[in-house]
Amino acid sequence: MTFAFGHLIGAWLAGKLAQRTKRAAMTRIAWALLLGGAILPDADYLVDWTLGTHGHRTLTHSLAFLLAVPIITCFLTAVLKKKYPFFQPKLYAIAIGLGILTHLLIDMAEGFPGVALFWPHETWYYFFGSAIPGGNGIFESNAVHHLKRAIVDMGLGTAWIGYFVLRDRIRF
Repeated sequence: MTFAFGHLIGAWLAGKLAQRTKRAAMTRIAWALLLGGAILPDADYLVDWTLGTHGHRTLTHSLAFLLAVPIITCFLTAVLKKKYPFFQPKLYAIAIGLGILTHLLIDMAEGFPGVALFWPHETWYYFFGSAIPGGNGIFESNAVHHLKRAIVDMGLGTAWIGYFVLRDRIRF
């Protein structure tokens, strides 16, 4: 399981690649939506913690979510464009969609258990395979495994912030 910094770095790299291939700068709002989209699928953790459910990597890690969120974003920003003429609904929809897509791809690249791309169908997909979860519909891992990944994620976050400090993009 990749944590927040891993997903943010993946989306940031995708955004930088998109900028280079399009040769255009993304707005601050587009960057915020790209990075927000990269961690949005894990918002299902909040539902799990609040309600005591076990739905992680289901709806919010599906193709339906990947399509619905950019469409809703485009619609809402098109409505708000009347008040904020600088809004770019298409760019914002693409940005948040790219963020969600990078999240799904990173989770699938980790291998087993993968994600429920066609939720509510029970099969979970990862690169080079698929699996049908047993029990309560999720895969549980031991705490030590999660702790190791959390520590790697903290290291990634520290390195990422260090990169921006060295590039003089963040000042303290």
